[in-house]
Amino acid sequence: DNVVFRSSFSDSRSQSRQLVVHNHVTVNGRKVNRPAFSVRQGDVVQIKEKSRKLDCILQSAEKGKARGIPEWLDVDLIDLQARVAELPTQADVQLNIDAQQIVELYSK
Repeated sequence: DNVVFRSSFSDSRSQSRQLVVHNHVTVNGRKVNRPAFSVRQGDVVQIKEKSRKLDCILQSAEKGKARGIPEWLDVDLIDLQARVAELPTQADVQLNIDAQQIVELYSK
């Protein structure tokens, strides 16, 4: 579901999770309905052919151009597919988290 969200196929993480659970997404041409499915480098995540006409997906793809797409993904918003060019690193995470504080908390 994270790749679906980061590829701008949905507006929110919950919407991307719902798209995956409701069988609108394939990975390397195979149906995936588990949001926690792990992708590898080179995998192609794609919206199914029948689902490409859904308004919510088309609107999200239009908004995605302005939101930006991470460098670790090669996204084609016309065909609604994304290829995992490389796995994201910690530097690619866009959350304001102080990892050291989390380590200190759980090491007590």
